[in-house]
Amino acid sequence: MILTHLLFLVVKKNRHLSLRRCLQKLFTLHHHIRSILRIAWSTRLSPFLEGQFDIIPVPAALGDISIQFSQQQVLHVAFPLEDKTSQNVRKMVYDQLLDRLQTKAENEGIELKTKIGGLRELSLTKINVHAECSLLAYHLQNPTVHPYYYFGGSKLSCHACGTFFSAFNNIAESFGHPQFFTRGCHNKLYLRWPCPSLLSPVQQKWLKTDARSLDIQARDEMNKILGKELVVYVGELRQAIEASTPPQSDSTAASGDSRGSQEADDQEHMRRLGMCELKLICFSILINFFHVIVHGRE
Repeated sequence: MILTHLLFLVVKKNRHLSLRRCLQKLFTLHHHIRSILRIAWSTRLSPFLEGQFDIIPVPAALGDISIQFSQQQVLHVAFPLEDKTSQNVRKMVYDQLLDRLQTKAENEGIELKTKIGGLRELSLTKINVHAECSLLAYHLQNPTVHPYYYFGGSKLSCHACGTFFSAFNNIAESFGHPQFFTRGCHNKLYLRWPCPSLLSPVQQKWLKTDARSLDIQARDEMNKILGKELVVYVGELRQAIEASTPPQSDSTAASGDSRGSQEADDQEHMRRLGMCELKLICFSILINFFHVIVHGRE
């Protein structure tokens, strides 16, 4: 792990000294101005640009992240039930994941707390929902506003946003919604990513624990996508540990008391959210681990 940490520092240092990166930053404004002018002079987009525009400010959405996890929970997410990996290797995988999570949290200025019984806690409040996810939620909650189903931006979407849009688009038709798209995805991951709600406040109140609701279906679909990616990454990490060599690829309603029933529904709702966030955390660690190994060897 000392070698991994040193490679991580070298990657960061070389990244700051990259001439190509410095030139890209220097000409960023020039690039954006040219992009705007190309759009303004485009004959293909002229019918769209000649139309009437309504400028509508979309309020920022805030979300909370609150999750506790143990070694057993992480390994349950990382390894399928039928997996025959030894307990010793599983523990080494968990140690790698936890070390990467700690490093990433520190880099983002986040405190990863250790609780009684070895539980780890990540708790963040009033985190800004990423812009494209806020726009998606706004248009779904305000169907009278007829948007262009493409969200443009000067930056690519992060991996979590890209996965969330893919998950939504997979189920959009079943809810009678159109698909939405963004410019693309740069595949970077951030721990400060609260899962957005696509439901209005009224819908959240009545449908937040309904397994058929748009929110839960989108998160379940996101879990499926992340789960498949996790199988690949954990498999490579396991093989690297077993072989003691780094991997070669970088491929990141019941009856009874209503209060008790409501509490049970809320707990199930939080469990679903927790699993989604836990998979994001595990996937974030794995992406960074392989980024360090592959780029550190170049």
